[in-house]
Amino acid sequence: MKGFFKYVLATIVGIIAVTIIGFFLFFMVIGAIVSSADKQVTVQNNSMLVLNLDRQIVDRAPNDPFEDLDIPGFNQVKTIGLDDITKSLEKAVGDDRIKGVYLRLSVVNGGMAVVEEVRNALIAFKDSCDKPIYVYGDNFMLDQKAYYLATVADKIVV
Repeated sequence: MKGFFKYVLATIVGIIAVTIIGFFLFFMVIGAIVSSADKQVTVQNNSMLVLNLDRQIVDRAPNDPFEDLDIPGFNQVKTIGLDDITKSLEKAVGDDRIKGVYLRLSVVNGGMAVVEEVRNALIAFKDSCDKPIYVYGDNFMLDQKAYYLATVADKIVV
């Protein structure tokens, strides 16, 4: 009888250990698949650089492949990096396929310093090339930062 309990306990411990190891291996494989599937951006002729500022603007956004997944119970704040915005604008200056910038504004989720940096980057873009900046906003009366950011545009559509 003593040998029976020894084998039963060993089997239970083995099942638990295999389950825990399998759990970690499963998420490692999923993470490797998601991180290896980088999105290749192709820019077609006569394109506009679209800056959708509905996410929270931070200095540097983490490279999180799971950020766009909507998993119940894991509500993450979706972010966009200020460095990504400025790099995109700098690349758009020299790219002949991009004909302008299109900003989608409703409520800017960032501080006034971040808005000032984005506005300065847009002014630098405008000074570096003669490409237009268009802004579309749902309601600028709710957010003064969005209106301040929109003042750099060539055309504002409400």
